[in-house]
Amino acid sequence: MTWERMVTVFIVALLFLPIPFARVQVQPQMSTLLERPILPWSRFHIRYLSYPQGIPMEETYQFTWKGMIRRETDPAGAPQRQVSFAIPPVSEPLMRWQDNPDLRLGELFTRGEVLAVRSSWQPLIFYPIRMAWQTRSQ
Repeated sequence: MTWERMVTVFIVALLFLPIPFARVQVQPQMSTLLERPILPWSRFHIRYLSYPQGIPMEETYQFTWKGMIRRETDPAGAPQRQVSFAIPPVSEPLMRWQDNPDLRLGELFTRGEVLAVRSSWQPLIFYPIRMAWQTRSQ
């Protein structure tokens, strides 16, 4: 077997390896707001004002090597596959994935919807296919 074929087979095999993905969805419709591959240093922040005090709150979540979600301020807490947020709409809540710009979530909470962040495993090759399918259906 030549070197080029071995490299090609290796790359194709890598594309079919499952890796963890985080999916941010709105419940009860289950529409997807964001889907990203999870790396061990991946994290997201939810910022909002507490009710009724109006104190600014920020919850930071990170991911384990196994793709589980864990609250950063509680490292001893049990990692989970899904985290849901039902934050009262005192002001517009914000979500930040890594160091990207904030994603405004105000309309979700004024309509009484719940934000859910789920982690799951899927082969890397399905990520661009899934993204293309979602843009086609919208």
